[in-house]
Amino acid sequence: MNLVIDPSGTIALVADSVDVVKEGDALKQVPDNKLHVIDLKANPPKLANTITVSKQPSEIDISLKGDMDLVALPGQQRH
Repeated sequence: MNLVIDPSGTIALVADSVDVVKEGDALKQVPDNKLHVIDLKANPPKLANTITVSKQPSEIDISLKGDMDLVALPGQQRH
């Protein structure tokens, strides 16, 4: 799991790259595709949104201005 907080401290992004599912009697880790937006202004903080992205989001960051966020997606190449 990866976590980043924006410079103003008002939101956090949490990348959920792996999920645990039950297969028969065993638990198995499988790639997940969720990016959670947490409202840190709420008391207590709460989930504001869940965004579906490509599988296994990781390496998340927010710009110093707080106006852009980046999420690395393993196996995805941009040219």
